[in-house]
Amino acid sequence: MSDVIVALPKGIRHTGVVNELGELRWRVHVAQNRNGLESLVVKRTANLLVLSEEFVGSATRALIKKLHKLNPALRIMLWCDKLNHALDYKFNEPAVSGYLLNEASIDEVNHGCRVVSLGQSYTPNILRQMAKRYQGPLLKHPLLSSLSRREQQIFQLISTGLTVSSISERLYISRKTVNTFRYRLYRKLNVENDVQITHLAYKYGLINHDINNNPIHQTIVPVHPALAQNPANDSTAQITA
Repeated sequence: MSDVIVALPKGIRHTGVVNELGELRWRVHVAQNRNGLESLVVKRTANLLVLSEEFVGSATRALIKKLHKLNPALRIMLWCDKLNHALDYKFNEPAVSGYLLNEASIDEVNHGCRVVSLGQSYTPNILRQMAKRYQGPLLKHPLLSSLSRREQQIFQLISTGLTVSSISERLYISRKTVNTFRYRLYRKLNVENDVQITHLAYKYGLINHDINNNPIHQTIVPVHPALAQNPANDSTAQITA
């Protein structure tokens, strides 16, 4: 039996995950709030945490950093309801060891937790594929590879539809600083606005549309059918960051 801390907002998902993981022979420790979570981490109750980004909202990034300081051995599975949020964390938050997207099945939760508890990283297929779409052109194309790390970061967040306010909150920098980097991007990329930045992202294959012609980064991502049926057979979902 293995220990896991679960920090999810109260509701159907919380109840289902806690009960089902218990049935699967996990020893589940429920965090009721931020203080309770930090207390469980300090006590080294478990070295595995399933954390929803909705648990503390915009303070998630700061919380992750604090938890990692409290217990450097802590392995965090971050549950994101939006693909662009998960992509942001994957590129910019090394303390996260695995990801769950939207309504992940309990089989995927169990599988992902097992993978992460063994010291590996877990990335759902759709997130892994989207990360490759960003990393490839950013690293290889002369126009985009000339950007600094922070400029690439701002480019990524703008092209996934985030506002200046959202980017400011996520990166813990001021709106003024975000705008400074935006204007640098405009000059370097020879564009005039955020819409044209997004068009560049489409041009270089960083963003796709779904079957309803909606940008994929704006869609709520359901559990991958193959994972829901038999996640243990999905070797591509087990990668080391």
